[in-house]
Amino acid sequence: MTEETVKKSPKKAVAKDKTKKNLGALLLLLIVLALGGLIILIVSNDPKRSNRSLTSENTSTELAVIEITNNGFIPNTLQIKKNTTVTWRNIDTNTHQPAADPFRTHESNPNLVALEALEENDSFSFTFDEVGEFGYHDNLNPDIMKGKIIVVD
Repeated sequence: MTEETVKKSPKKAVAKDKTKKNLGALLLLLIVLALGGLIILIVSNDPKRSNRSLTSENTSTELAVIEITNNGFIPNTLQIKKNTTVTWRNIDTNTHQPAADPFRTHESNPNLVALEALEENDSFSFTFDEVGEFGYHDNLNPDIMKGKIIVVD
């Protein structure tokens, strides 16, 4: 019987060590990039940091928030002082589009219309500078989702 031995060339051993080091460095780089991407994704989906807000002119110092849910607006009726800015924030996974009554024409307040449908965590703001009662609805569900803003001096 012959005994076979495998001899490794020193050059091949050095090349193999460099390849292992390069693969290790590449793996570390991929992990760092993946973690960085994950952090960016988490921060960009944070509703407190959302920059996709559709806003009307705001000269008010008072603020009010209406949440848009799958079941409607919360609160459904809101009384505010003149020059208060109301923000509709969509906390539903479905899209919604707040707009002034009546449906399609928005004649009661033509500027009270979100120009785009609001996706989850998006918001739309409007400043009420006139006293009165203003009905509004969801343009995408006008027969089901309705609300009212009562503006007082």
